[in-house]
Amino acid sequence: MPSYYYLEKAEGTLDSLMTSPILPWAWLGSKTMIFSALTLLASVVITLVVNGPHMHWGLFGAAVLFSGMPVILTGFALATRYTA
Repeated sequence: MPSYYYLEKAEGTLDSLMTSPILPWAWLGSKTMIFSALTLLASVVITLVVNGPHMHWGLFGAAVLFSGMPVILTGFALATRYTA
């Protein structure tokens, strides 16, 4: 997440978002959902390769999303502290 934040900052995307009608919580929510979906997809592929299809997928998905979201939000919080 921090690298993505710095990339958007270097491209000027964040400056253009300041003048757009999008709310900060909507922007953060969309980024969190995107990275959560990527985390879930990568975890499913790795689990299928290692364990096969025999597992409780509902619990697996909940565990991946709930354990990945704090990491994503922590990375964003650390990245936004610095201006450079």
